[in-house]
Amino acid sequence: MKNLLTRVLTGVILVPIVVGALYIGGIALWLLLFAILVGAALEANRLIELKGLIIPRFLLVLAIVVFGIGLFAVGHSLFMGMLMVLSISMLILLLIPVFRQASDIPSENIAEILSIFLFLSIGGFSLWFIRIYSFWDIIFYLVLIWIFDTGGLVGGVLAGHHKLAPYVSPNKSWEGLFMGYIWATAYVLLAKLIPGFRNAVKGNIWVMIAAILVMSTVAQLGDLLESVWKREAKVKDSSNLFPGHGGILDRIDSVFAAAPFYLLWIIFSRGLPF
Repeated sequence: MKNLLTRVLTGVILVPIVVGALYIGGIALWLLLFAILVGAALEANRLIELKGLIIPRFLLVLAIVVFGIGLFAVGHSLFMGMLMVLSISMLILLLIPVFRQASDIPSENIAEILSIFLFLSIGGFSLWFIRIYSFWDIIFYLVLIWIFDTGGLVGGVLAGHHKLAPYVSPNKSWEGLFMGYIWATAYVLLAKLIPGFRNAVKGNIWVMIAAILVMSTVAQLGDLLESVWKREAKVKDSSNLFPGHGGILDRIDSVFAAAPFYLLWIIFSRGLPF
């Protein structure tokens, strides 16, 4: 009961901050996203170190800081944003021989930094442009992920008998996954009745439902990916930053994983400029 109260109180504080930054957009959104990205990079660094890997401590955080500054600089240019992500990724790859020669750091460790950078940068990049296209689009997307996660939790508690990934996340179940699908589908149908969300779900409803199920699956994979990181580091949460909720990575895993797919849906379903 105490843990539930702590989770609710933390949510009451965080939700208005996030929604406010999303509504204002511009510099407020960038500051929020930049803080999330840097905080997540620091948590990821900690998880890597807990696994006993030797890494250049500053590399991941520096790459994310450069990306965050670049994201604000590219503004509304989707093409330039993608080019920036690829350029920084290429730079990390090019630094591999330098670090190997200087510190005898295995290439696998640099590859892990690159994979985490791609996860954070592509997810953050996608959320940035979803908000540029529409405030209601990003609210619709965030509520979708929350409803899918909540449906999965309820389904797992009520009828979770078949483990989804027992060696990665023992609490996840196939029943919970399908309950999440049901809740996400119901949400899409109900969203047509909400004035602000009508543009987010316009078009062929069956195609939209199929797209939402794909995004929900990817969101679940993002959650499992972060569970792998934590299991390998032998920790329950990525940090204790948010009482009752864990760390930044614990909050953004599903959201960042599925965001590129929702961005692609927006672009191709509405014929928006690339």
